Amino acid sequence: MEIDYKILWFEDNETFRRQTGKFIKRHLVRKGFGFEAKEEIDARNLETIKFNDYDLILMDYNLAPNEGSQQSDGSQIIKYIRERQLYTEMIFYSARDIKELRGIMAHAEVDGVFCVHRDELISELPKIVDVTIKKLEDVNNMRGLVLAETSSLEQRLLDLVKNFLHGDRSLADHREKFLKYLSKSLGDKIKDDQKKLERCKTGEQKFESHPLFAAEKRSRAIGEIIKLAKEESLPHSEMLPEPEKFKTLFCAEILKKRNLLAHAETEERNGQKILVSKLLGHEETFNDEYCRDLRLKLKDYGRDIQKLEQFIGICDT
Repeated sequence: MEIDYKILWFEDNETFRRQTGKFIKRHLVRKGFGFEAKEEIDARNLETIKFNDYDLILMDYNLAPNEGSQQSDGSQIIKYIRERQLYTEMIFYSARDIKELRGIMAHAEVDGVFCVHRDELISELPKIVDVTIKKLEDVNNMRGLVLAETSSLEQRLLDLVKNFLHGDRSLADHREKFLKYLSKSLGDKIKDDQKKLERCKTGEQKFESHPLFAAEKRSRAIGEIIKLAKEESLPHSEMLPEPEKFKTLFCAEILKKRNLLAHAETEERNGQKILVSKLLGHEETFNDEYCRDLRLKLKDYGRDIQKLEQFIGICDT
């Protein structure tokens, strides 16, 4: 599972899919996840779909006719999936009676599928989604999820700096100011190791050297770009977050907790596995609520980075 919850959805009624999708998205946002859906209306793409990429599969029984396909309804697509040893959780739904749906699954010799009446899909979905999250969201899997997403954000920060420095000529004067800030910042960081600095012949080589330009420095550098854009009243700078808030959110709310989580150990208490860190001299525990809060912060920060990507893209056009 990633920070985005992914659903593969076989449904040919676009209105029903859109209305139900909005409901699923709201529920997942409350859980600290994004929502991503791949939509299919029939069996035509079965050979190319990567089923293991999805956390849940929703399957309508009555799908649009697909000429030439042996999988003409949802039950046959489910059988096709299971025969290939793919065990992603699935919901099989229809306006038919649930007993009839279960009979169809039994006739297809398929087990382990949730059968739901179409009118009850909205009320049943949150329960089933929560079951899939719980199965996947053990403490060590959650550690991996947070570390992977934070690493992705760090790379996007680095890409933003590169794009700012290599962008349109109209930003040349602003880039010069930023390079001065960058040189001073990195110079201060490595003042005890002057040899490293001497090996970096240009300002750009300084920031591209990963040990010198780690996550916290990247975040502060982007904060400086935001500050510069707002002070110079650059076009569309009003869309950007406040620079101090941007830096604080990453350094204090994400990076610090990421580092604690990375060094946490698994312990069992009251029959439940939890992660415990004593890195700061006191005990910090990571439970479902803590991880949900951290996921929400990761999503918020990702949205701020997206605004910056859009801003730099606009400046370069």
